[in-house]
Amino acid sequence: MNRPGLIRSVIAAVFVVAGPTSALAQAGTPPSEPSPNEPAPNEPASSEPASSEPASSEPASAAAPTSSPGGNSAGAGDFLLPAGWRVLVDDTNTISVAVPETWSDIDTAPQSNPDGTLRPHIDAATDLGVFIDTFDAPGLTFLAVPYSAETQTEMSRYGLTGGCRDQVVQPYDDGAFAGLQGIWTACGTSGTPQWHQVVASPASQSFTLILQVQITGPAELAVLDNILRSFNFTPQGGAASGPMAPPTLEPTTSTTSDATTTTTTTTTTTTTTVAPLPSLSGTVPIDSRPLIDDVGALRVSVPSAWTETDTSPRDDDGTVQPWIAASTDLEAFLPDDGVADTFSVPGVVVTALGHTTDLTAPLRRFSYADECTAAAEQPIRVGELTGLAQVFSDCGGTGTRITNLALNPPDRSYTVFVLLQLPVSADASSAYDTVLSSVALTGIDPDSTAPSTVVTTTPGAIPSVAILTAPPTTSTPAAIGAPTSPSTSSPARTVG
Repeated sequence: MNRPGLIRSVIAAVFVVAGPTSALAQAGTPPSEPSPNEPAPNEPASSEPASSEPASSEPASAAAPTSSPGGNSAGAGDFLLPAGWRVLVDDTNTISVAVPETWSDIDTAPQSNPDGTLRPHIDAATDLGVFIDTFDAPGLTFLAVPYSAETQTEMSRYGLTGGCRDQVVQPYDDGAFAGLQGIWTACGTSGTPQWHQVVASPASQSFTLILQVQITGPAELAVLDNILRSFNFTPQGGAASGPMAPPTLEPTTSTTSDATTTTTTTTTTTTTTVAPLPSLSGTVPIDSRPLIDDVGALRVSVPSAWTETDTSPRDDDGTVQPWIAASTDLEAFLPDDGVADTFSVPGVVVTALGHTTDLTAPLRRFSYADECTAAAEQPIRVGELTGLAQVFSDCGGTGTRITNLALNPPDRSYTVFVLLQLPVSADASSAYDTVLSSVALTGIDPDSTAPSTVVTTTPGAIPSVAILTAPPTTSTPAAIGAPTSPSTSSPARTVG
């Protein structure tokens, strides 16, 4: 049965979704000959949890199919949430999906689109770090991005670029969403994991959904089937046709009760009207000073007048923390403990922290709310990095502005934190654009020989790294506090 209304309902504490035909029937198997480690092309209908539910458990409101379901009738009809499963809704209340309760490592915070609007997002796995870095844990990533008719382009943009030996892309249409499904098989060392990606849009063309599901072997095909039959948008997310309005964070409500009293506490997210961040040109002046930290992980360009620099790594609880600081006067920009901050000189700090999906955490950690006027956090994109920015103005009773950024790269290797301090001056806008247009990861493995702080610069372009043959004066640092590298028993997967 198709999903005619695309709306879930809760009836007698049972969550029901009008679902498409079975994912096993939709996905089929790649046309190539399956390897011995691949699952059988067609699982028996009895292995699908939804198929065993009695017809009487379906709500009376469920619409009868107007046409007979195609393919696998065992998976057709309304989807009854199996025991041991839960429904996740992203923080903007736009998208939802059912997952096993054992997938308890969850992130529903929004990401950022290139234009700075919020991107509805759900991650769920038994262990997100293992799921992201290897094929050893099952999990999913679910996104709603602005509508794109170029489904093959989006399939390539978000799909795997390594780690699996076989791939097939085929049409996808479940009656509610249509597009493409990519199936990656023979993944990892064992060859049993599979990685699936659906890129599909509703007929309203309000948005495009990206659903990525990883399973570790044939025993989890029923899990994949339930996920593919449950992913959806919420009533709010699908309320209108045409391009979806940029989502916002929803208020959250929690309820606690005991035998005598019931207390409901409502927490409302307050959004302060804030001036949009200045747009970035993406270019750097030829006379700027390009810098790379001594670990070789970060790069940034600064105005030529910022002659005092520090690129030596910091020790953050025993892990090496890449670090770049630059200013006209580092002592005044970063005063010692116990010394009053005058906020009188320009400067920047760029550092790499262990990856986190909670980008508000580093912003809170390095907040200047006590010394400045704090604006609301807002999404930002800096090259390939996306995240949140917060502006602090009138710092220390001066006109100085501090812009803090917490940014994640597509590969989730680190979380990059930037602190940019700019007093009122004629060149403040130029310095802002130069610095933030050039912040980037180098793409160099920190465990390899680190480069010098010299880079080549092409006029009007972000500098590229020039790796020198001379070794650095410091020893090669230990691994940074990011997710550990995958073991040799399970090769890392690479997402485009």
